[in-house]
This record gives sequence, structure tokens and C-alpha cells, in this order.
Amino acid sequence: MKYNNKQIIDMYKNGMTATAIAIQLKTYNTTIRRILLRNNIRLRSNSEIQARVKVNPFLLKTEKSKYWFGYFLADGNLCGNRVNISTNKDPEHLEKYAKYLRIKVRKYLNKKYNVWEYSVNFYSKKIKKYLNSINIYDRKSLDLNPNIKLDRHILRGIFDGDGSVREESITITSGSIKFIKSIKKFLKLNKIKSYIYVDKRGNYCYNLYISKLNFETFYTLIYQNSKIFMNRKYQAMGQLLSNKK
Repeated sequence: MKYNNKQIIDMYKNGMTATAIAIQLKTYNTTIRRILLRNNIRLRSNSEIQARVKVNPFLLKTEKSKYWFGYFLADGNLCGNRVNISTNKDPEHLEKYAKYLRIKVRKYLNKKYNVWEYSVNFYSKKIKKYLNSINIYDRKSLDLNPNIKLDRHILRGIFDGDGSVREESITITSGSIKFIKSIKKFLKLNKIKSYIYVDKRGNYCYNLYISKLNFETFYTLIYQNSKIFMNRKYQAMGQLLSNKK
């Protein structure tokens, strides 16, 4: 019987075990493992498969929990009971997240693009249920529960995940218009002007541009007295402001 190798690889990379894939495709665990190995996919160890986090890291009560919640909104996803953040850059920053959770970063080679990718994932029905309760599902809907209020720590996490810094612009990108509008509203409350541009190329997305006159105000809002942030973007923001002077 022929199998869709790409489908199996994607299912495995999205957190499903070889056994779970075999059950879904009505075949044997050994068959799935052979397909993965034949395609140079590193099989996860038992410790990686069984990684659990007992305490909800996104309770929004501390700077760290708020920051990592924002970072998860930008770069994370849910797949069943698996809570995952993956990236192909800034592995040292993902190490901070892994340390916060007290689990390990997983590193693997993406053969398609020939780049190393890094992920931190764990399994928890309770945390998945909590994320579902604030409108975050497997397809990562970002129509957040209105009881979840953005603050500067959550925004900094979002910016570190989905923000970019260039000489002429600071941008935050999202696939959800409601989510990007909630960020714009929060910025307005903090006297920061921004505008939204719809990018229809490739994946349909929304870019929020922060007005050039508001760079310093934005920098102060997210970084003043903050203890956790991505060093690369913090330095890029500092350089941007230095170039303006």
C-alpha cells in the first residue's frame, strides 16, 4: 500500500507520535517509523514524547507569563494536546522559554529548506483547555476572549515573535484582522499612531506599521523596566533610535 510520505512527515513534525499516525492511517507503527527514517526524519526520544508541563505558563500574572503568552500568540500553535513554539532563528531566545518551562529545546534539520529548526513543545490537556477558552485553537484563531487585555509585556512578546525592525519602519504582522486591530487600539491608548496595510501577496496577512514619529514612544512602552525580551530586536530598536539622532 502506498502512503503519502509528506502527510506522514507533517503529522509527525506537528507532534503526533508514530503510533498515533499508524492508528489514524490503519497501518503499523513500524511502517510509519520506516517511512520517517527513510526520509531522514529524526525520531523523538521517549523523554521528548513524554514532555509535560504541569503548571500553566500562560496565567498572565507575572511579566514572564505575560511575555511568553505574547510570544506564543505570535510563533506558537496547538496540535491536539501539544503546545508548541517553533522557529528557524534565534535559538538562544527559545532556550530562555525552555528554561522557563524546565524542558529542552528540540533541534532538527528541515530538509526541504536545508535549515535548522528549533522547537519547544509539551503536552497538557489542562493548558490546551485554557487556551481554547480564550479562543486559541488548532488553527490558532486570534479572536481573543475580550477578558484578555493586552499590556506592554504581552505586546513585547508579540513583537519579538511577529515584529520587524527596519530603518524606516517598525511592523507587526498577523493573519487575523481582529487581532491586529486590538494591537492598534492598545497602541492608540498609549498615544502611539499606527496604520494597517493588507498584504495580499502569498499568504493573506495584515501589517501594522508604527508611525516613524512614534518609534521612541514605542521603545519606551515595551522596554522600560522590562526584564525579558529578545536581545536581537532590542539591539535593533536601540540602533534605529541612534540613527535618528
